[in-house]
Amino acid sequence: MPRTRLWTTFVGMAALVALAVAAPVAAADPPADPFPVDEPLATGFASDSWVLPGGATNVAAFVDGALRLTPATNFVQGDATLAQGFDSDVAFDVDFDLGAWGGGNPGDAMTFFLQDAAVAPNLGINGGAAGYAGKQGGYVAVGFDNAGNFATDSGSWGPFNASLANSVVLRGAAGATGPMQWPVLARVPATIQTTETTPRHVHLEVRPAPNSSITLTVVLDGVTVFDEVDVRTVEPAADPGATPPVPVRGQPARPARFMLGFSASTGGAQNNYEVSNLEATAAADVAITTDGPAVVEPGTSATWTVTATNDDTNPVTGATVDLGLPAGVTDVSWTCTAVGASSCPASGSDEELLVDLVRSGQVVIEVTATVPDALAGSTLTQTASITAPADRTETALADNTATWTTTVLDFPDLAVTLTPDSAAVVYGGTASWTVDVESLGLGDAPGNRVVVVLPPVVDPATVDVPGCVVAGSTLTCDLGLMTSGESQGFSVSGAVTGDLDACIAQDLRTTATVSGARRELVTANNSDESTGTCSVPVDLSITKTGPAGAVVGDDVTFTIEVTNAADVPAPATRVTDVLPDGLADASWTCENPDGVPCEQPAGDGDVDTSVDLPAGGTATIVVTGVADAAGELANTATVTPCAVCDDESTSDDTASAVVVVEPTPTPTPSPTVTPTPTPTSTPTSGPAPTPTPTSAPDDPDLAVTGAAGAPGLAALTAVLLTAGAALLLIRRRPTR
Repeated sequence: MPRTRLWTTFVGMAALVALAVAAPVAAADPPADPFPVDEPLATGFASDSWVLPGGATNVAAFVDGALRLTPATNFVQGDATLAQGFDSDVAFDVDFDLGAWGGGNPGDAMTFFLQDAAVAPNLGINGGAAGYAGKQGGYVAVGFDNAGNFATDSGSWGPFNASLANSVVLRGAAGATGPMQWPVLARVPATIQTTETTPRHVHLEVRPAPNSSITLTVVLDGVTVFDEVDVRTVEPAADPGATPPVPVRGQPARPARFMLGFSASTGGAQNNYEVSNLEATAAADVAITTDGPAVVEPGTSATWTVTATNDDTNPVTGATVDLGLPAGVTDVSWTCTAVGASSCPASGSDEELLVDLVRSGQVVIEVTATVPDALAGSTLTQTASITAPADRTETALADNTATWTTTVLDFPDLAVTLTPDSAAVVYGGTASWTVDVESLGLGDAPGNRVVVVLPPVVDPATVDVPGCVVAGSTLTCDLGLMTSGESQGFSVSGAVTGDLDACIAQDLRTTATVSGARRELVTANNSDESTGTCSVPVDLSITKTGPAGAVVGDDVTFTIEVTNAADVPAPATRVTDVLPDGLADASWTCENPDGVPCEQPAGDGDVDTSVDLPAGGTATIVVTGVADAAGELANTATVTPCAVCDDESTSDDTASAVVVVEPTPTPTPSPTVTPTPTPTSTPTSGPAPTPTPTSAPDDPDLAVTGAAGAPGLAALTAVLLTAGAALLLIRRRPTR
């Protein structure tokens, strides 16, 4: 190659460098990543972000179903740059088919390159530069070198070294600090040339590396040429033409963002360099898990924990998380907590959200929803999923969905039945009930409890049910878990010796209520009650006594005694006595020394009062009045049990007394004594007769003298004897 052309080429290269330095291109806001790139490159570009820089100097064109970077013509160059930048820490893979054919003296080379996205696409020089050397902003190129010139540190055509022909070459950045820009970083011998119809397949793996570097893996037709080569630390093999051998090349740190592209050039040698079937993908492995309740009560809320993660391949921006909540749930809400530098919305209610996951990043979403009653007995299936954004290619889809099933419990249905052994109870006896509880619902019923409220006539101290607690008149029984279809029962009994007034009022209402730890839809059968009748067994009797007789105007007293011989009290016992007409100014008193005072402790006229008689107790009623007419004072006193009292015998529930009232006696006047003349005594022989004394008459006005008063005295005596006999007869008459 003439040195003049070589000098001219270097002058052109210097001019390009000067132009690039003098006129930097301001970088626009970085667009979205271009991945995945899927370009057949057969007849045109699928993306409008491709640029063919350099104007007419750029000979790249679509020919015969491929992007032909150079024809088999001397001293031309071609370039196609995807001017859509991406973060330089993105790990990505590139696949394409390479064609190198048609040159009689094949050369020079073609490249896949990465350049600084802050520098506008531009065209490198021809010859051994492969269209890359001379490119401003170039960071690294993978060269496929037919002639061997690209494998040297020369800028363009030389020095030619046949031993370096047919190589895969890594060349460095425009900003390298080594012996020159775009230095050779590494080279490995390989077969480059193809036929027109049989391209070679190239697979590249680009990964971010520590120290702001990247690693490159190059596989040509299935053969690994470079394996994770760090472009900042690789030391190329010794250049046989260099003295001394080349050292590490001073590759700079990677820029913030890259663009990718292809270049090729020819010099004194020529070749058709083509590229087709381009695919570039930035891999990611996002995954999701979900966790929730095994069972849930209908009508309550359920909470699921959804965790979205990313592996360490690439950061992911805008991954879509679908919470996949079960059909039928309502009132959805969630909160999201990002771990580390990942990010997500703080809260929301939509079932989808976008999350940003750094390498090995994670976000945790707590989602809550209401499970309506209508879902009782069903199975809820939640299927959460995560989808990588369009610029990331998922490497493992199996962990992109996660499913959780939750059983919605059936409702329990507890029913209680309260059955009295007898609807009629007797005070002083025993009352009994049977309590039956059934679990009718499809759902099990845990924590069941029955509360029985006893009537006040039952003495709670006499109630004793195993496993139950009595507090006041309330009996509480814990039944524990009852499965669907299960039943339990028990009996309750107690002495009817409690509130007597409740018995009188027929207050026998008894209730039983069952409840459990779970909510029921049907509650009408959770309670039952019973009523009945209550009676009081009494044994009442009454007696009445009074005088046998009286005289008009005498005070007459009757004594009434009412007794309850039963073992239980006789409440509200009524005593009545309709007094006869011949008893004037009647009044009465009632005393109940063994119990509470009589309802009416005293009164005038007829007797009508009520008394609560204790068991074995007696009440006394004393009636007094004045006999105001002659004849019989006959009357009857009656005792009547309360409305709910059953008297053992009614034969002794009345008692009568008769008093015969005589008129007031009229005094009989003393008879008039007619004095009998004393006969003239005939003197006889013998002593003279003794004179008879003169009697004093009863009536002072009547004077009785001598013996003439004897017949009157006899008559008076006879009257008095007759009256006495009559009075005696009256007193001995039996009482009726």
